[in-house]
Amino acid sequence: MLKAKAKLTFNPWESPKQGGCLQRKRLISSSRRELTIDELRKACEAAKGELKTMLAIGLYTGLRLGDAATLRWCEVDLKRRLIQRIPNKVARRCPRPVSIPVHPVLANLLASIPAKERGDYVLPEMNALYNRRTDMVTDMV
Repeated sequence: MLKAKAKLTFNPWESPKQGGCLQRKRLISSSRRELTIDELRKACEAAKGELKTMLAIGLYTGLRLGDAATLRWCEVDLKRRLIQRIPNKVARRCPRPVSIPVHPVLANLLASIPAKERGDYVLPEMNALYNRRTDMVTDMV
């Protein structure tokens, strides 16, 4: 439609073989493989402190890294074993919370954190690091 208005002699969106000038970018696929159960077990056993808790949150809830690292205590209901959170990925366009059941293993792990140590965030150190340097949290995992 623009060819006539722009007085083009060729269609730039056609393939170069047909006279166009735009080439497709080469598709460079980077694939990640899933960890085996044994690899997951080893990683979780080797993790310490907040990293161990964050891995458990991700493993038992399916939350993405950013959501696990920035999870707030007000989003966790240990009595009802439920997490209600608006995922970061859709927070702007669809700000509805999702309800995630809390696995008994994760519930025990979270309940083991003393009430006096429960501030705003479930993982305060991981939250601070994630907000400062996302890549460092990714590298830790």
